[in-house]
Amino acid sequence: MSLSPRTVEIPDDRVLRDMLADAKRNHPERAWKESIMAAAFKVRWAVPVVLSVLSAVVAIAAVAFIASPAFRDGPDAYARIALVGVAPALAILAVACAAQASSRVLHVRWVAVLLGVLGAVATSVAYELWYAGVDGTWISNPALLISVGVSVLLYGGALAALTNPALREMPSFLAVVVFGLVVLAGGSFAVFFAFPMFSTVLVAAAAIVTVLLMRRGEQRKVVVAPA
Repeated sequence: MSLSPRTVEIPDDRVLRDMLADAKRNHPERAWKESIMAAAFKVRWAVPVVLSVLSAVVAIAAVAFIASPAFRDGPDAYARIALVGVAPALAILAVACAAQASSRVLHVRWVAVLLGVLGAVATSVAYELWYAGVDGTWISNPALLISVGVSVLLYGGALAALTNPALREMPSFLAVVVFGLVVLAGGSFAVFFAFPMFSTVLVAAAAIVTVLLMRRGEQRKVVVAPA
């Protein structure tokens, strides 16, 4: 029989129950404050989970509508906007809220989140302009190019904001070069990755997996000594 220490995981609910029991027993005057804090602690993961699931639901519903015969006769633009713009925006917000809820993430760069959400909206606009041209509707090329350029800059700016701490450690000239590459290359990849439309389903799925993994990472690990 092994007598080596073992590591076990303690769920958050058990930690909260112990905290509330301790407050009730040793500090009754603080029990109501502890109850409020515990409720906020438990609810903090509800928002990212709901947002990630909503992103997947929107993406799957849009794909189902596009694949159905009703797509030709119905408001097809709404389905494309939901798939290219709404679903990725919800996925970005879900991951950002999960990072905010996680005790392992020290700082959430909300500027990057805002730029990413705006990038999803701009990409949706660019896709509709492109689709209008495919359908034969007259559309000016400058409008399409401008919308694509704005999308690239917004997505690229979001990626650059995420990598900003690493850029600060580089020499000025190298930091400028890397910043430009991140904005142009990263933004272009993000925009054109969304253009097949159905690829955004992968983004929604990745958001759910990321949120669940981050939530799983909040399990408390303790070392139990052998009896």
